[in-house]
Amino acid sequence: MVTTLYSDIYDTNGYPQNLRLKGQVLLGRLGPWNGLGFSGFPLDKENQIYSTEFVVNEKEIYHKYALTSSVVQRIVLTWDGKTLLLHWIERIQDWIVYAESEVDNCDRFSLCGPYGICSINKHPPCSCMQGFEPRHPEEWEVSDWVSGCIRKSPLNCGQWRSLTKSFEGA
Repeated sequence: MVTTLYSDIYDTNGYPQNLRLKGQVLLGRLGPWNGLGFSGFPLDKENQIYSTEFVVNEKEIYHKYALTSSVVQRIVLTWDGKTLLLHWIERIQDWIVYAESEVDNCDRFSLCGPYGICSINKHPPCSCMQGFEPRHPEEWEVSDWVSGCIRKSPLNCGQWRSLTKSFEGA
């Protein structure tokens, strides 16, 4: 019996999305489906090599790739959890990587943690939202951002309670 460490699945709870898992741990996602394509999947655009179709109805859900050229192509889930789109190059008699489902560091699920912002044009890629700071600065110092950010100062909601009371008495 073969045990699988990594898997790509379609989650159909809510808007369909493709999830990449390591065991039960969520590593990344390509979704959700927005009616035109998967919001995080730039390869799902019109091109000369293949066409795509995503079908969702009461009876079925599937994602179809149809080659529209003479290119020989395959999709592979590698031993380390990457999903690769490979093209066969006759001249060199080998497969080359045409595309990878993880486009940049920000595709990694929860890389920057709660209230964190991932920016592909920054190094390091993670920062905190305005008014927030790293939850564990010592972890952020060594590029471990998964713990995310916390508020610099707690919200003061007490004044809002008194405001609603004054409206109730009006």
